[in-house]
Amino acid sequence: MDILNELILKNKYFYILSIVLKNHYLNKKEFKPIISYDEFKETIKAFIEKIMETFLENTEYSNDKYSCTFKQMRRSKRGEFSLENNEITINEDAIKNIYRGNLSEMTTIFHELNHFKINYELKLGKINQDLVRIAKEELLSISISDPLDEKNSIKGLSYINNNYYECNYRVFSEEKIAEINAIKNLIFFLKTADIELSEFEMKELERRIANNNRQYENYLRDFRYNFNFNSYFLDFEEAFDIMIIDNPDWLKCPQLDVEYYQDENGKVKKRTIEQLQEMLNNETDEGKKQYINQLLTPNDHKKLSKYELFLDNEQDFKIK
Repeated sequence: MDILNELILKNKYFYILSIVLKNHYLNKKEFKPIISYDEFKETIKAFIEKIMETFLENTEYSNDKYSCTFKQMRRSKRGEFSLENNEITINEDAIKNIYRGNLSEMTTIFHELNHFKINYELKLGKINQDLVRIAKEELLSISISDPLDEKNSIKGLSYINNNYYECNYRVFSEEKIAEINAIKNLIFFLKTADIELSEFEMKELERRIANNNRQYENYLRDFRYNFNFNSYFLDFEEAFDIMIIDNPDWLKCPQLDVEYYQDENGKVKKRTIEQLQEMLNNETDEGKKQYINQLLTPNDHKKLSKYELFLDNEQDFKIK
């Protein structure tokens, strides 16, 4: 289900926001609000929580609690989604900017809503290329070996907490997918609300999508702090193929059921082209069929770029 589905577009909170945001955007140079900031905050909160509620309707998780809150956060942190309490938190600065007509800040809201959506799509066992990638990287992020001392470590490092997510944040699959979809959600929201951005603002959104797509296409990952590999940088899919052999319990994740299986001896194997073709012939789920077709199409043009891992021109890490 899409975040901005028909039920949301017909909801009163979407209608109110459409009117308010259009007015505030058109008059942001000589700001003349038509509702108070507190009223706006309550409307935004209700809008977000309505999306969460609607997404869970008619699923086995319809009784799950969820919430949205706003608070002052450090400048670089615009928002977050908590898996523990199913809460979306948005930096109050972002809400103030939206209120004053800076509509690009709404990508923060849609970004966190996409994290919420992804979490439940994984739980519901939905399968597509994006969700499989997310599942693989989530499992890789916890795949650090037992603590090793500096003398015995194959990388000459003593034990450190797993930093896979931090080291690969700029290309981490879930972050890229959430951001790409957030920008697309914003564009769709504005179009439906009859709000026309300037040519410059639209080109900026398109540029952001292009940059995130470029990063998403990069399969190289930083494994400097992971003691399971001799290499510091690897294709994350190749790394996953290595790790799942010793982690058959990962197959409990339904997103992996297409590509991998356990043989009669309990060993993890990848399905052959013939097995995938047979599965495709008997499959009725469109998401699975599309993913199987992707597996049957060789990806000979994988992008493996260290540049994407260090976009802020930080110096390469040096083993000490």
